[in-house]
Amino acid sequence: MVLALVLAGANARAEPACRVAGDASAAIVEVTKRFEITLDDGRTIRLAGLAPPRPDFVGSATAEAARAAATAEWAGRPVLVKALAGPDRWGRTPALLEPVEGGADVGSRLLALGAAVVGDSREGGAGGADCPAARLAAEMAARKAGVGLWSESYYGVQQAADRDGLLARAGTFALVEGTVRRVGTGRLRLYLDFGAGRDGFSVTVTTRMIRAFEAAGMDLRGLTGRRLRVRGVVETYEGRDGAAPRMELSGPGALELLDGGAP
Repeated sequence: MVLALVLAGANARAEPACRVAGDASAAIVEVTKRFEITLDDGRTIRLAGLAPPRPDFVGSATAEAARAAATAEWAGRPVLVKALAGPDRWGRTPALLEPVEGGADVGSRLLALGAAVVGDSREGGAGGADCPAARLAAEMAARKAGVGLWSESYYGVQQAADRDGLLARAGTFALVEGTVRRVGTGRLRLYLDFGAGRDGFSVTVTTRMIRAFEAAGMDLRGLTGRRLRVRGVVETYEGRDGAAPRMELSGPGALELLDGGAP
């Protein structure tokens, strides 16, 4: 019942913020168990800008309910297809899909179902300047409602202070919240340190990517003391004081300010 109300509300408020104008169309055949999309032209689509759910969620009753709801909504509907690259080694084409008749794109609707989380902001940005923010809003609505994968504790937001918990998540996609204690710069990257010691959680941004943050109006060097939410794959860095959790940001959409004020 909660899922139905969330979906109805999201659909009623949906704005076509992610646009796929001018590309060829195809009809959706089904939403697969991994929440990929098969089209009637034979292509399998990996929805660009989304991080897929972990394998054990895919086989759960919650995931199957979300997949069935998505298939019922989309099967047979024609969509505009904006492919961002050729097929990967599994034969999946990264793309954005927008219904021909207008309305929210397929990725945003899966986010509203709680069937995925926002992933690589560089891909999501291909839908236009408003697309990343719209997708974050759809994800947040599902997270607050506790639908789909957000009903499982594993997908809850992780705390930057929980070093051991983050190390246990190494190699997986996660959302992490915390307060920046120090901003450091190196020759090749900038560091946002959330921990008091060298083995605490830190976020890195390459020198090249810093320019994208600056273009988005965000001063990374001024984030000391700010509370943030970041998203990406948790990695392990072996330092002098032992293993430390680390995350590299893919772009401005991977960082959210939680305490208000200018970025």
